[in-house]
Amino acid sequence: VTKFFNRYEPKNKPVVIYDSKGLEDGMHEAFLSDTLTFFEEQRSRGALSEQIHVVWYVINAACGRFAPFEERMLRDIFGKFPVLFLLNKADVASGQQLRDIEEIISSRSFGNSRGFFRIVADRKNYAQSWCPSCGGE
Repeated sequence: VTKFFNRYEPKNKPVVIYDSKGLEDGMHEAFLSDTLTFFEEQRSRGALSEQIHVVWYVINAACGRFAPFEERMLRDIFGKFPVLFLLNKADVASGQQLRDIEEIISSRSFGNSRGFFRIVADRKNYAQSWCPSCGGE
């Protein structure tokens, strides 16, 4: 059992979601170790239906930060899985912030990346300065 992951299995839905808890400052190594153990356990399950098929990697777009430990995790732990980058809080990030974080991640050339998706979980800002369709200012 891991310290950092919760399992959600909606009734009557053919999906299981594992959600990691928020990362606390100073806990990077413990999080990486726990995540590696968790993914190795999932990979060792026999039935395909019990395994992880895709990683939704959520990034707070308003912060525009992508740390070295995240690159390490994406290469060393998630490298065998397709990864969707979900840029959360896209309504409070500027168009430039969104383009910058996409470029930073794209420059790392993750072969397992399946794209960027700008999302808003609970929209509070209705006055963003960028076009939701094209990302332009």
